[in-house]
Amino acid sequence: MKESSYEEQVFNLLNINEKDEFWKAQVAGRKLKNDREFELFPQVTKQRVEFGLPVDIDRKFSKLMTFYKEILPKKGWNSYERVNLKFENQIICE
Repeated sequence: MKESSYEEQVFNLLNINEKDEFWKAQVAGRKLKNDREFELFPQVTKQRVEFGLPVDIDRKFSKLMTFYKEILPKKGWNSYERVNLKFENQIICE
């Protein structure tokens, strides 16, 4: 299987963000940083979401959904300033 180019990965990230109605409504902005990693800025909450490189996109959005469904209702919608999705099997909230 051919590995995707960085440009294809970026396209996939932007495509999911536009085609999925929930994410389209939830993500107000995206920032491409100098290290080629992305940050997402939610529409409703104050968290800065460190998405990382545009790889494992479905897994990272799944973790972000877990954050919205399981962590925020228990801790409060604006309890965290930063959410990091870059690491496998982890959601880092600060």
